[in-house]
Amino acid sequence: VRILAASNRSLSALVREGKFREDLLWRLNGKKIQLPPLRARIEDIPALAEHFFARERPRRNKSLSADAVAALTRYPFPGNVRELKRICERLSLLSPLPIVRAEDVELVLPPEAKPFGQPPGQAGTPLDPGRGLSERLAEFEADLIRAVLASPEAAHDIDAAARALKISRSSLYKKMKDYGISSGG
Repeated sequence: VRILAASNRSLSALVREGKFREDLLWRLNGKKIQLPPLRARIEDIPALAEHFFARERPRRNKSLSADAVAALTRYPFPGNVRELKRICERLSLLSPLPIVRAEDVELVLPPEAKPFGQPPGQAGTPLDPGRGLSERLAEFEADLIRAVLASPEAAHDIDAAARALKISRSSLYKKMKDYGISSGG
């Protein structure tokens, strides 16, 4: 049996605090790999993002532009590689064009995202404790619909916008009504 385990906390410190079993730590500690967080190895982001896009390519043929990669490298990735993977999956699903642009990346990043290395509370939208996930998702969805309707590809054409969003025309009309979006953007 081979066991792979990962933790974002120091297991040795947890053993000292009595929150983790020492015998289990020594069983797991056979071959230890210490990997720094993604924000400490920015140079890995382009290769990892390309890898995640390559995995999505059989379903959605999308690729990253240079400015999109630059936008990804400015984000600190508090969720580490898993967060990068989810962002790449969302980009491949939601970007209206075959080539993902920096503006597509900025739509997918959390609203409180700050430029890399900037301390919390210095810039960007502060985390609003009164808004939950559903409100944030609805805001993101409305912004994405507005962006697609305003894009040159859709040019305020409901059919083209529905195809770009990969939803039915009736679903798009319903979402536009729910969010108070006119067909003019």
